[in-house]
Amino acid sequence: MRLDFQHKLLRIGYRNIIPFSNINPGLNISAGIEGILIQVMADYFNFTIKFIEIHDEGHLERINGTWTGLIGHIQDGQFDMAIGAISINFNRLLAVNFIEPHYVDSFSFTTNPAVQHVGFDVLIRPFRREVWFLMFSIFIISLLFQQFENQMLSITNIVSRHQSLSLLEHNIFWINLCLLFRQPYLKLAEINFSSKIFVIIWAIVALILTNSYAGGLCSILAIPTEHAIDTVEKLAMECQQKHIITLGIDTDYYTSLKDSQNPTLRDIGQHMEFVSDRDEAIQMILSSKIHTRKYAFPFSYEQILFTKIMIGWPRLYLPPYTESFFPLFYGIPVSKTFIYIQEFNQIIKCLIEAGLPIYWRSSEIFKIIRNRSKVGLEWVQSSSYANKRTKNQQFSMLHVKIILHLYLITLAMAIITLISEIFIHFRLLSKLTSNINKLFDHAINMIGMGNRLYRNVLKTKISRAL
Repeated sequence: MRLDFQHKLLRIGYRNIIPFSNINPGLNISAGIEGILIQVMADYFNFTIKFIEIHDEGHLERINGTWTGLIGHIQDGQFDMAIGAISINFNRLLAVNFIEPHYVDSFSFTTNPAVQHVGFDVLIRPFRREVWFLMFSIFIISLLFQQFENQMLSITNIVSRHQSLSLLEHNIFWINLCLLFRQPYLKLAEINFSSKIFVIIWAIVALILTNSYAGGLCSILAIPTEHAIDTVEKLAMECQQKHIITLGIDTDYYTSLKDSQNPTLRDIGQHMEFVSDRDEAIQMILSSKIHTRKYAFPFSYEQILFTKIMIGWPRLYLPPYTESFFPLFYGIPVSKTFIYIQEFNQIIKCLIEAGLPIYWRSSEIFKIIRNRSKVGLEWVQSSSYANKRTKNQQFSMLHVKIILHLYLITLAMAIITLISEIFIHFRLLSKLTSNINKLFDHAINMIGMGNRLYRNVLKTKISRAL
């Protein structure tokens, strides 16, 4: 049988924390993951809601063991429930009870934007080591080819001495180097046919290499390497070296970092400055200059993520979700005398299995993106890190088409020029063929003269013997 409160009034304490709660009682607006969750449970269990705002989540008073804020009001019975990204931990479980956790978050951190870095190795990174090795090997082969050709020309003496000297003046290594850097070689027509074949093959290879290299280099320069504090260990190291200051709020989560047995967390907690709230910490990070003083603020991953969306994505750096201090389990606190926890747990489990908290989170993202210019206006105006927006023309497929057409036109012109040069200087092949034929005829004549000389010597010896 369904639990029915028969329109009983429940007092709900809240604090507005995007994306978990966004309550406006005057306008009867109940938004956010937990705001919608409370409204669903009110409709299901038939109770009415009275929202009461409390800005402080609450912290434990060490003197008498009582709590302040929302937890304190639940503890002394002023509120029946509370919402506003209230996480579950051991100290809070001693003071109040919690309904089944409805959302899992992580305690992460945010810092100044990552510094973009372009290293000296940027000119090498477009190609792998194997490509550079093969290019170096090709130049070595060109040198060996040049030496072999020079030796063959000097031995065979196919052409005249004047032409041999002119051919020896052309260095295949230097020609290949000019083609690689797309520089003209004015005496390219004077080299012999075998060297031209080598140069043509290298010209095609150089065309592919230079285009690939230019594309890879532009990609690297468009998205340069970033030096970011993307792990908890890096943050602890920066804190230990006093390169960065961590900011904290006077709650048990931040004091637990300072008193932690883990040396990494302890290094982060011992170099911490306390601020009044989250907004002050974010403002200090936004207003600080990257090259002078850096801040880090450990906080809820989801809340930092939504803050980035509101004020502009690149203005804060948020490490990957896997890099966090510990998980956070959000639940709805109720008093120790609340007897309907089992019934509320059942409805929470059904909503989680249906995926509704994730859906409500996505809805909050769409709302913030739609109203980002209005929501983030206060952050932008109050921060000295703000910049004027500039209209950037987006790179479309039309630009790609224009570049492709230009590339095809220039490639066609290069091919036509290559074919024309081959036909114009085709006479060199005929000269080489005629020289080879003359050499072959000369060898045959020498063999014939040898045979005739051998026959004459043989006749002379026979006549003398007779």
